[in-house]
Amino acid sequence: LIEEVRKIGDYKVFKHFFPSYEPGSGSVSSPLRTDHCPSFSIKQFGDKWRYRDFANGSNGDSIEFVMELEGLGFHQALLKIYEELQDNNTVVSGEIAANSRGKTKKRQDKPVVFGMKSKPFTPNELQWWDNQGISLHTLQRYNVYSCEYIFINNHPIFCRVPTYAYVEFKSGTSYKFYCPEGSKEDKWFNNQKDDVWQGWEQMKFSDTLIWTKSRKDVMAIDENTEFSSVSLQAESILPKPQVVAELQKRFKYIYLLYDGDKQGRLMSAKLNKLYGFPIIEIPEYTLSKDYSDLTKSQGREKASEILRQLISQKN
Repeated sequence: LIEEVRKIGDYKVFKHFFPSYEPGSGSVSSPLRTDHCPSFSIKQFGDKWRYRDFANGSNGDSIEFVMELEGLGFHQALLKIYEELQDNNTVVSGEIAANSRGKTKKRQDKPVVFGMKSKPFTPNELQWWDNQGISLHTLQRYNVYSCEYIFINNHPIFCRVPTYAYVEFKSGTSYKFYCPEGSKEDKWFNNQKDDVWQGWEQMKFSDTLIWTKSRKDVMAIDENTEFSSVSLQAESILPKPQVVAELQKRFKYIYLLYDGDKQGRLMSAKLNKLYGFPIIEIPEYTLSKDYSDLTKSQGREKASEILRQLISQKN
């Protein structure tokens, strides 16, 4: 998606979201804050356009400008730019934007709608998943698809590199797109709500639940061990207490298995403090950050053995 947005060009994005200003025409009152003394400008540097707010020192390209203007994260800003400009749309935009008659109007934000056209998994894709302990049968059971195109508000984007859709059907169809070869900013796109648990519908009968941090880990644990597994949409999300109470009724033992980095340990500690669930962590000597990585580096049987050992040490 970032490639599609870059094709639009910084100038068009700046002009679209700040229509009353002509980029390169000098200083103007900042659109990012209350500004009674013109201290904001957009200038061209080579083939790039960048903004600078001299009062507070903020500066950046057109994507960063939209993030600041709209209060959006990186992915949300990309989606907003693409949705409003991918057809070379010239409709005036902005929080309060002047129209052609000199009046003002509020921009009407539209919800972003995702979709996809699936295709059969290629042999290379299936091998990639198999290396992490996940078979085609498990992919199908967890509603994971290989994408030929993804759609954003009915506009197709061809998937030049392997891209996978995690599909959920709670309160309608929603998608989480995963592009393993994408950049950090382009790896995930998601319109699933925070209360959608990954693996909830697929939980098997067991007395032990592994609460982890991604669908990929959930699938690997489910396929290669006797344990059930679920995850939230992201490590930073805290669950609803009533949902945790339901899990506590269903399972005799619940263990937390998050990444061993700063964010993973922080959230594990929070959940441990709230609910008392024991924390287990992939050993550092394996050089693996999560369970699917562990399966890739150690093999299915050894990874399962390590997980059982971690659990036994807590009993």
